[in-house]
Amino acid sequence: MSEIDTPILEIKKLVVKDDTYEQVVFGEVFAPFRADSQGDAMTDVEIKKAAYNFMKNMRLDNIDVGHNLQKSGSYVVESFIVRHDNDPDGFIKGAWVLGVKVEDKDLWNSILKGEVNGFSLYGRVPPDKVPNKKTVKIQKVTEIKGLTEKSLFGMLPEHTHEFHIKFDDFNRIIPTETNYALGHTHMILQGTSTEESLEHSHRFSLSE
Repeated sequence: MSEIDTPILEIKKLVVKDDTYEQVVFGEVFAPFRADSQGDAMTDVEIKKAAYNFMKNMRLDNIDVGHNLQKSGSYVVESFIVRHDNDPDGFIKGAWVLGVKVEDKDLWNSILKGEVNGFSLYGRVPPDKVPNKKTVKIQKVTEIKGLTEKSLFGMLPEHTHEFHIKFDDFNRIIPTETNYALGHTHMILQGTSTEESLEHSHRFSLSE
């Protein structure tokens, strides 16, 4: 795997500590044996090594948005490996989780609205140091059913929607729609937030 330079706010599971003063968001940087958008996966051992290396090198303010390589003013306040199954926040055992303090008000509002939805690794590998790839067996998920999180904004009372997501042969979400609730639905085009409807959207988890 590449040297891990920067966790970037992008698309994965987030747990928002909805506190105006703290403005801290928790999210998985990488979970073991889960393929990313490039089809690459990491073992729990590799993930732990990357997490420890990140802390050793004190890259705590290397947080940008959307791979723009510009520091956002956010910084890491917690970093840990999930040790047990049935984590109360729904994180996967063996995953590397960061807690990030977000001081920029506009960025924080984007997180609350579901416009920013997770962390993404940014890495570099010099051409002469590309390691031999390992083949790992990953269980393919073809569909996931569940409930969205409650809405945080909009004209309607707090509510949830049922969803049933199916994936194509390239692990991409097949566009679908939630069930009706309070007279409306939401399109789901990508993880892990619905499209906006009636001035609000909903986060949802792709973890079974």
